[in-house]
Amino acid sequence: MVQLTENDDGTWTLTYFGKTVGWVNKCRYIDTGKRAYRAMSVHGELCYVSSLQWAKSRLLEMYH
Repeated sequence: MVQLTENDDGTWTLTYFGKTVGWVNKCRYIDTGKRAYRAMSVHGELCYVSSLQWAKSRLLEMYH
């Protein structure tokens, strides 16, 4: 079961069957100023995406 939980500090924690997969926070692209999301896996991998759903998908892809 995949669960995305919003934390008190405005970030999100993604868990998969109760184990932490990674975290997500809001940010902005420097070149355009558009809203973005930074996702960090438990292994320290980073990615920047344009939606929370995409961040969730990318974290699951990075989980190994």
